[in-house]
Amino acid sequence: MPVLRDDPVQLIAQEQVRLFSELKKLPETAWRQPSHCAGWSNARVVAHLTACAEFYHQSVSKALRGDALPPSIPGGQRLTPESFKERFLAKQEDLAEKPRPELVGLFDKHGTALVDLFRRVAPHNMTRPAWHYVGNWTIATFVSIRVFELALHGWDIHVSLDPNAMIREQLRPFLVNLQLQFEKRRFKGGAELDGVYRFDVGIQAWTTRVYNGKMDHGPLEPNPDATIKTDSTHFILLTTRRESIASLESRGILRIEGDRERAEQLLEATSQTI
Repeated sequence: MPVLRDDPVQLIAQEQVRLFSELKKLPETAWRQPSHCAGWSNARVVAHLTACAEFYHQSVSKALRGDALPPSIPGGQRLTPESFKERFLAKQEDLAEKPRPELVGLFDKHGTALVDLFRRVAPHNMTRPAWHYVGNWTIATFVSIRVFELALHGWDIHVSLDPNAMIREQLRPFLVNLQLQFEKRRFKGGAELDGVYRFDVGIQAWTTRVYNGKMDHGPLEPNPDATIKTDSTHFILLTTRRESIASLESRGILRIEGDRERAEQLLEATSQTI
């Protein structure tokens, strides 16, 4: 079973610098072309990353002061999750319309400020609750999701320019482990998925056991019902619905052995658009 070894804050810091450097070199013609995120241009993806960095900074800063309440507007009224999301999406649209140098500068400003804040959070404070419009998160959740956002949305931009783009190697082990945590928490499979599944994902390998509607991941076990083999980049892309089973198999990137039907059902049940 893979183990989380990398410092997620350091991964964020490295990816923030790397992506900023790449965005500065992005051709002007590429700025408005579609990213891999349906309906979003590359500029819109950068606007999303920028707005998230600013919002995360605000929410984590409040959490460190013991405040996990929603933001307020003048007059003291607290925003509902729906009203916050509406404002948040409008802000991203506004950012996406800014000239490229200005938006890239804001991405650097807010992304770097967030890295600096994360670095100042003491380990014992990582479990503090922090407000998010989908529900209360911890500060640690904001850290993990920021790794995910920079990696996946960075790929969404890269692949619009290079069809063979890969997720950066240093990020892959952390992202695979994080995806397994997501899968376990949100899994809602039925009895038809009960079984033992082996995953060979790059240099990582583990057993996923499903029983009575619950999922767990552990060391390799003999005689699995099905085996799923791919590399770590495409496991992440498949489970975030950026790739399909059919496409990966046709290119020789994914192989399923054993009970194919249940393996496909499991992959569908554990995938989510992010």
